[in-house]
Amino acid sequence: MFLGARNLFWIAQLVGWSGYVLLAVVFSLLLQDELGRSEFIALSLVWLLGIVISHYYRKAIISFDWLRLRIASIIPRLIFGSIISALVFEAIYSGLLFALSGNAAVFDLSNLLQDLLSWSLLFILWSLIYFFYHFFKNYKQEEIKNLQLEAAHQEFQINRLRSQLNPHFIFNAMNSIRALIDEDPTKAKKAITQLSNVLRNSLLMDEKKLIPMEDEINIVKDYLEIEKARYEERLNVNWEIHKHNESRMIPPLMLQTLVENAIKHGISKLPKGGDLNINLSCVQDGYKIEVSNSGTLGEPDRSNNGTGYGLSSTRKRLELIYDDQAEFDLFQEHDMVKAKVFIPKDSKFIKA
Repeated sequence: MFLGARNLFWIAQLVGWSGYVLLAVVFSLLLQDELGRSEFIALSLVWLLGIVISHYYRKAIISFDWLRLRIASIIPRLIFGSIISALVFEAIYSGLLFALSGNAAVFDLSNLLQDLLSWSLLFILWSLIYFFYHFFKNYKQEEIKNLQLEAAHQEFQINRLRSQLNPHFIFNAMNSIRALIDEDPTKAKKAITQLSNVLRNSLLMDEKKLIPMEDEINIVKDYLEIEKARYEERLNVNWEIHKHNESRMIPPLMLQTLVENAIKHGISKLPKGGDLNINLSCVQDGYKIEVSNSGTLGEPDRSNNGTGYGLSSTRKRLELIYDDQAEFDLFQEHDMVKAKVFIPKDSKFIKA
């Protein structure tokens, strides 16, 4: 359990002033064989007054809100506050030491000036430690706040992209069903049932940043059933799922977007149709999603329903979630267009 700021301050006070007095005792014993009564009284007063006066000095710092000032404004106040604290310390210290020990030498001007300089330096050191701690603490809090704001912004962007992908996906599925209505009403009815299954599963995972690959595969399979009913023998789907890969976590609709893109901008443009190959495999430090389709890679369509939108969204989501650790590539290989995604398996790469 973490200590509160107040408890931490008092622990630091006790440890700090006790350490200072202990060092003074060690030096006194090195200079003389034993610690006399006057030295014991003097050191006891230093310990007590140091704790009390630095405590009130801290209350003044908080009261005048010095911790919120710039460093250039703090430095003269720090020196001034340390000198005032040293004056108060010396006045009380000298008076009590004389009252308890009867030593009038404490009022000697040279002794007073020497002690005042020592106490001033001591309080300046105390101030530096105190201000350094709070600047470091505030810096860390500001850093955490900035990270939280960045994470919230990234979460907003991811949710926005995902919310755009859902209607994009529904639009493509509805277009496929519409084409079936006149051609084969029975298949159209079956496709509507499959679409409802897809939408139900999609809504269940809508609030999740990452989902198991198995859940994504089920949605894609239902979607492909709708498309196969439309394209029939023109669409030939080949799956290759390596062992243990279905439990991997991926962003929702990541595979779905690649499959939609392959059908809409590849196979649908070929009179005789073609092959759609989906390969999910484990590789070193992560796993790979590869979707390839028959066709030719052309210029991206920058409209809302074009290739550019779906793939640019995929790139952006990978960047937001995995920073620069994930990879995405789209290229032509012989008579196939291939989309490859690499996702790191280590959760430390996941941002936000």
